[in-house]
Amino acid sequence: MSSRVETRAAWGIRVRQRVRLRWRSVWWLGHVLLTGIFGYRAHGRDRLPKKGGYLLVANHQSLLDPVAIGLGVTDRETFFLGRSTLLSGLPGWDRFLLMLNCIPLDTSKGDISALRGAVQLAKEGAAVVIFPEGSRTYDGALQTFQPGVALLLKRAKVPVVPVAIEGAFDAYPRTIRLPRLLGSRIVVVYGEPIDPTKLLKKGPAEALHILGEEIDALRLEARSKLQKRTQGVYPTARLADRRSAVLDAVAESAEAA
Repeated sequence: MSSRVETRAAWGIRVRQRVRLRWRSVWWLGHVLLTGIFGYRAHGRDRLPKKGGYLLVANHQSLLDPVAIGLGVTDRETFFLGRSTLLSGLPGWDRFLLMLNCIPLDTSKGDISALRGAVQLAKEGAAVVIFPEGSRTYDGALQTFQPGVALLLKRAKVPVVPVAIEGAFDAYPRTIRLPRLLGSRIVVVYGEPIDPTKLLKKGPAEALHILGEEIDALRLEARSKLQKRTQGVYPTARLADRRSAVLDAVAESAEAA
């Protein structure tokens, strides 16, 4: 009996090693493509926790985001929560996303199993990317956060790292089928880790507001870096040049209350 258990355990280890090898291969491919085509750069990587798992909470601009945000993490596997509908795209697209360690999330219902999986992975030492907006932005600016995100932060009980990506919206907005390859630039900025207990001390709504403020400040920092690097040519001027209107609305409501 014990030999069977050992055999199954060994088989499980070999399978996981093959999965990790595929993920690492895709990671290197992503690094080459994003750096070569989109001039990808990551800032603040020294802020990422050296021990234990954590959540990377980021704004969502394009389908390139999970790869771009995960590329800055070099010492462990990264996973990301993504809508299950994304897996029904082009032939082979579902396999590619799963090789990127996508955790399919059924947004049509409360997908507890996907959330539990993300929590468990973070507790086991992985870096898990989540997009609290729930979907890609339509204008490049930060959108309203989904309230269920606070529950994930509470259950995971691991450091929360705010992250911002900029330039990805101009490179690959949700309104076009293929990314713009010429002249596009992408920058990711990682913020300081936040203790989840302190973050949730004043309640879920306040926690999400604090995270929104942090992420939008990082986004504007990333935007400034891109504009300086391209002499103001990229990204194109629009509403995203200033602080998110969503955060202003929340702040005004809080003051009125």
